[in-house]
Amino acid sequence: MPRTNYADLVCLQCKRRKRKCDKLLPSCSLCKRLGRTCHYEPLEKIVVSSTQPALGPTGLLPDPSRNITFQDVFEIIRAQFITVIGNDARALHEASIYFSSVHLWFPILDPSLYYKQLSSPWDLQRPEFLLLSLSMFLVNARPDGIELSSQVLALYTSIKGFIGLFDSIGPISLELIQVRLLITLFESGHGKPQSAYMTMGSTLRAAVALGLDNDRPNPSHTSPEQQRKAEEEKRVWWGVIIMDRYVALDMCKRGSEFRVMASPQIDTSSDKEGFTAMSCPFSMLLHASRILEQVQAHMHDPTPQDEFNTTEAMQIVSTLRSFKALLKEMGPSEDEIYNPSVALCESASLILWCHLEVHDKEQCAKSSKSTFGAAVGDILDRSRFLERNPSNLDFERLPIFALSSIYIAASALTSEPKALQNVNALEAIATLKNMLTHFSQRWLAGRRYLERLNEDPAFV
Repeated sequence: MPRTNYADLVCLQCKRRKRKCDKLLPSCSLCKRLGRTCHYEPLEKIVVSSTQPALGPTGLLPDPSRNITFQDVFEIIRAQFITVIGNDARALHEASIYFSSVHLWFPILDPSLYYKQLSSPWDLQRPEFLLLSLSMFLVNARPDGIELSSQVLALYTSIKGFIGLFDSIGPISLELIQVRLLITLFESGHGKPQSAYMTMGSTLRAAVALGLDNDRPNPSHTSPEQQRKAEEEKRVWWGVIIMDRYVALDMCKRGSEFRVMASPQIDTSSDKEGFTAMSCPFSMLLHASRILEQVQAHMHDPTPQDEFNTTEAMQIVSTLRSFKALLKEMGPSEDEIYNPSVALCESASLILWCHLEVHDKEQCAKSSKSTFGAAVGDILDRSRFLERNPSNLDFERLPIFALSSIYIAASALTSEPKALQNVNALEAIATLKNMLTHFSQRWLAGRRYLERLNEDPAFV
């Protein structure tokens, strides 16, 4: 055979298994005999920053001429893992970044369980775990200037494709739900509201199919690891509900029909060990999302009885006041920018007042104006403080929910500049726009919100 029919390097499959490779093109004899996809492209070690993922070969798609097996999916994802992250030590580094940033306000993973799996050779052979690691890497990424880098977008597209592969060949797992949630977070945070809305719909149904919506007893005789796993499952379900309600807000729609969870008991435990240390703030976030869902239902699904709707609106306003007061007792005001519960509560207050003003419900609008004014005032105070002290802003801790509350406040003031007597609307709007510009250094949704304000400021 002429030399041109041979590859210069052994194929990836043979190299990984330390098998002899005859380097035949387009497929070596061993891969052809075993029905495996054969790749000769070298997976070079890529040194990248934690915020700039890099992708290697693009020829990592399965062969469409034959049925895709679970082993095929593993080989493809493993190759992607090696290309993007490089090695297990790199994965450990990226995990530490994730758990010190996104995890602080959206704790759907148990750090100790994740690190244990990362150190296990068996778990590193599971494609779901590798895909979860890639998703964590993805949400760590920050924009490259005014847009996401082509490498980040390529990784995002690959993970979406991998999810589709799992849907077609594999059973649902908790890790795949976590992957879907992180993808939804990425889409919402970087200005892809329609994609996030659609991803969230399939994620919610996958979670219900897995049975996460069922209340499960937590027997005392189970091992500590089993208890942590049960706690993680509960957190994932909470995350599903929270994100479903949030992406509906971004699309000016009501949440999904799977409204199966009532407001939870607010856990004020002082346990500071392990995963349960997050139980208090995360249950507060779930509670805030429940109030947001009540506002969405009032706006998009009113009853025919005006008197009932008026009473309902007054009750929601009262709930918002009480909950906001409770949130203020839980931490210093300078940390509110990092508190996702505060952001959702403020968004709920703002859109409720906007809705009541537009629909001429005078009594309700007057009652909600105090919560509206308090929300705008608090957002402006934080924004002005950060304008004076920009070095105090920790972008890595910034939740995506903070951007929507700033945008809704700016939109409301743009539409109703005289809404608050003691506020200079033009100055306030400029301050809020400046904050969206700053925040777009972490989440590109800030830039999309600015474009919305310039095109059509009305939110409701």
